[in-house]
Amino acid sequence: MVLLLGIAFLWTVTRGAWSYASVLGRQHTGMSHSAVSAVLAISSVVALAGAAVGPVAARSFGRMRSMAVFVTAQALAMAVLVLTHDPVLFIVAAVLWHACQLAVLVQMLAAALIDPTGRLVASLSGAGALGTGIGPLAVGAVLDAAGADVLGTVVASLPLLRMTVAGTAASPEMGLAPSSTETG
Repeated sequence: MVLLLGIAFLWTVTRGAWSYASVLGRQHTGMSHSAVSAVLAISSVVALAGAAVGPVAARSFGRMRSMAVFVTAQALAMAVLVLTHDPVLFIVAAVLWHACQLAVLVQMLAAALIDPTGRLVASLSGAGALGTGIGPLAVGAVLDAAGADVLGTVVASLPLLRMTVAGTAASPEMGLAPSSTETG
C-alpha cells in the first residue's frame, strides 16, 4: 500500500508540475509560445532514450539504486525547470526530466515480470493515473498560494521523499527491495 501511495504521490508531483511547464517556460524564460511548445515536444521524443537506459541501468546497478538515481536527477531537473530564467537551462531540464520520467516508468512497468497475475502492474498504473489526475490541481494550488520558488523546492524534495519511503517499504517477496549488492 505504501508503494502505491508513493507512486501516486510521485506522479502527482511530476505530472502536475509538467502540466505547468509551458506556462513557466514562457513566463520565466521569455521564450515564445511556439518555442516552448517545440522544446516540450522535442523533449518528449528525445526522452525515449530514458526508456532504453532504464532497464540497462537496472541490470547493471540494481533496480533500487538506478531508480534512486533517476528520481534524484528528475527532481533536480524539475527544480531547475521551475526556477530557471535561462532558456538553455530550461531546455536541458525539460529533456532530462522527461528522460528520467520514462526511465522510472519503464522500471515500474517491469513489475509485470515479477507479478505474472498483472495485479501489481494494474495497481501501479492506477496509482499513476490517480496522481496524473490530481497533479495539476495540487500544483496549481501551490503556484497560486506560494509561487514558483516554493513549487521548485516542493517538486525537488517530494519525489526524493517518495523514493525513500517506497524503498524502505518495498516487499522482498515482490523483488522490489534492495538486493544484497545494493545494500552492502
